[in-house]
Amino acid sequence: MKRVLVTGGSGWIGRHVTAQLQGKGFDVHATYRSRLIPNTSLACHWHQVDLLDEAAVASLIRSVQPTHLIHLAWEAVPPQCYRSITNYHWVHASMALIQRFVESGGTDIVVAGSCAEYEWENGYLAEQSTSLSNKTPYAVCKNTLRTWLQSYAEYVDLRVCWARIFHLYGPHESGKRFISNIITSLLKKEEVLCTHGRQSRDFLYIEDAAAALVSLVMSKLDGIVNIGSGRPVPLRLIASIIQEQMGSRASIHWGAIPLPADEPLFVGANIERLQKEAHWKSAYTLHTGLAETIAWWRHHVEEQR
Repeated sequence: MKRVLVTGGSGWIGRHVTAQLQGKGFDVHATYRSRLIPNTSLACHWHQVDLLDEAAVASLIRSVQPTHLIHLAWEAVPPQCYRSITNYHWVHASMALIQRFVESGGTDIVVAGSCAEYEWENGYLAEQSTSLSNKTPYAVCKNTLRTWLQSYAEYVDLRVCWARIFHLYGPHESGKRFISNIITSLLKKEEVLCTHGRQSRDFLYIEDAAAALVSLVMSKLDGIVNIGSGRPVPLRLIASIIQEQMGSRASIHWGAIPLPADEPLFVGANIERLQKEAHWKSAYTLHTGLAETIAWWRHHVEEQR
């Protein structure tokens, strides 16, 4: 049986990945940082570890002896993550983790990257042809780790798949992104302040993203693979679908927040590798994903009252 270690297993993406891996028959081990055991129904093996502590990481790897690694842990809540000094700590910690993994006999790794690694331009961003960004510590550090890992893997016979994840939405999200902000503001009857909303972005439901990551673990793919829907949608259209599904007539204040002058109006994910080589296919439409997200947030907000 393949034994997979998921870092950040209790996080937003991690909880969905661990559940799907268990459904595929993996022996799943997952890390969490807080002192509280993750509030999930998952029966996987949980390990409380500070991944920035090299000694703790070495002990974890010796104990688990994983064959596969899905490295999700990183500071990744926008917007503060883009300029956080912690990004530099995560580069060093990730290198140490991967080296210990290889030394223990691990053979396959999937790492969560981000569309923020790209230099955004109008059109579909592609793995091999789109320029890379050095505008933020987040982008620089992610690209630095990938470059190191690509070189390191050639010398230690390690299969590496680097997953560049585009915009996600769904249950358990932190509430700081566009879709969750629209939903929670409408539920709480708060003002909804937005940019002009004419820009199109590539959104993917969290369960589909987790399924894509699992498909990469199960595949023999290596190199960079975009994870997105491949179908960019204008923000105004997404907001109108949310309002329709919620039965809300509240006003959304478009143009209340300025859009950076250098931000393109159309950004999408080229997902040919994901579809053709990993044989991944989306299970959720935008409408079904939004409906599930709204239902979760409605229950969550009511619980907080």
